[in-house]
Amino acid sequence: MNARLKQAVETVVEDHETRRGEYDGLVYLMYTIEESQVSPYYIGKTGMYRRSDDGLSANLRNVSETGGKFARWGYGNAYHIGDLSAAVLDACEDVDASNHDAPTEKYRTWARRLFESGTHRLRRPVYFWVRAWDRSEGPYPDTYPYLAELEYQLVGIAYELFPETLLNTEGVPNNPTAYAKARGWIADERTSLDDFADVDR
Repeated sequence: MNARLKQAVETVVEDHETRRGEYDGLVYLMYTIEESQVSPYYIGKTGMYRRSDDGLSANLRNVSETGGKFARWGYGNAYHIGDLSAAVLDACEDVDASNHDAPTEKYRTWARRLFESGTHRLRRPVYFWVRAWDRSEGPYPDTYPYLAELEYQLVGIAYELFPETLLNTEGVPNNPTAYAKARGWIADERTSLDDFADVDR
């Protein structure tokens, strides 16, 4: 994970420094494999720019040298590994987690889904994929989405295919019944609404 993330970050940072404009940032996937099939846990992005101007995002700065904010996967508070660690350790009776902030419900959900209850043992192997996004063809034919568009497209597709495992809550339908009616799934009984339940939110 470290090597792949650093390589992808270096690609985006070089693009920012040279002002070529080929990349938007990073898109990443945390997943497991079930019966030889990728089963997504979390889809996310790290944009190239700061919110206020065209400077390089702090999430991408100094990743190669120090780990830093590690493209949103850093070990500090408000970063994926840091907050997940706080949630996992908080649930372990034999671990002193007093040096962590109280975990958020989001990462308590991650901990329950990824780790055996009350332990820091993963339920199954977890993998990580990352790519520097260059607006190449997206998940729908003849589309070339910007990074923010791509994230929502991928989350929407993953939610429809893997509602039981996907940990994303932003970008998924907040009213599955209404979406199912709009698409005709209720009328023709092609699928059950249970497939689109509001899971762990």
